[in-house]
Amino acid sequence: MNKIFKLQFFDEIRIVNPAPHSIEDLRRKASELFGLSQPVFTYKDQEKQVITVDTPEEYSEIRKIRKKTVNIHAWEKADLKRKRELFRLQFKYMQPMEIMPENNGERTNNYQQGLPRTRATNSSRLNPIKIEDSDEDTNNQANFSVDEAPMKCKECHGEISDENIAVRCVGCNDFYHLECLDYRRQPQGDWYCDPCSELMLNEDEQDMRRRVIIRAKRAQYARK
Repeated sequence: MNKIFKLQFFDEIRIVNPAPHSIEDLRRKASELFGLSQPVFTYKDQEKQVITVDTPEEYSEIRKIRKKTVNIHAWEKADLKRKRELFRLQFKYMQPMEIMPENNGERTNNYQQGLPRTRATNSSRLNPIKIEDSDEDTNNQANFSVDEAPMKCKECHGEISDENIAVRCVGCNDFYHLECLDYRRQPQGDWYCDPCSELMLNEDEQDMRRRVIIRAKRAQYARK
């Protein structure tokens, strides 16, 4: 009796947890006995409707998302590396903010001395002359001190003893007599000598030619 009971018990378990094909048989038999018309439903159709991660479409989407994420992380890492390198170089070449001894009655510091000089004050020829630009005078008018040696004219090589008879070039920082340039008064605004003016014109012409060539190439590619 025990063996028979166990077999019956296992048979009941099999019925409770049947295989997919046995489910279809039971439903078909039930519809035949009770005369019910039910829609045909198979386990294979149900399996096709279920979308899991293991499907190729879902896997491809996940790969695309992972690839974009990896690219974003790589770009952020490279950007962070560039910022660290830039900060390191800035910190390396930074001058300490220390007050230096007085220089001609004015206090200076290392940071101001470490700044790049402008083109007008980058020449050693200005050492014997102290130039001060006031609000009333133009930038071309040179102010000379009494104790310092005068500058020489670039045209006639004569000494310049008065600030009202000379003009300074903003480009090359050379001085010229107004008489040598045939000027009656100081020019207004920034003034450039003939060599600097020609150099600036040549640079403008080269820039214009470069732009014309680029436009011609773009038009040629657009026609193709």
